[in-house]
Amino acid sequence: MTVWTGQQPEAALSWAKSQPDSDSKTKALEICIGELAKTDVPGAMALAKLLPEGDCRSMVISGLYNEWATHNSKAATHWLESPDGPTEIMQPKKSDALGRAF
Repeated sequence: MTVWTGQQPEAALSWAKSQPDSDSKTKALEICIGELAKTDVPGAMALAKLLPEGDCRSMVISGLYNEWATHNSKAATHWLESPDGPTEIMQPKKSDALGRAF
């Protein structure tokens, strides 16, 4: 998948999106997101929103944001503060909030 994504990213992404929801689909989308992030971080962020909600999605989005902020903090901060900014970064996890409450 990684080689295919590097050589034909549009075809690989189209195939990944067409797969039924599964761990394999999630992994394929992660590979596509990683490849896209090399040239289009905002596009990779938008694609990451297709991942199922949960820890994997949060980790991918946080990782993309951190990498982006390292190279272009102004653009990353603008995106973070926009309506398109992810709730995964803006809001603490429920488990984090519960941990601090006790």
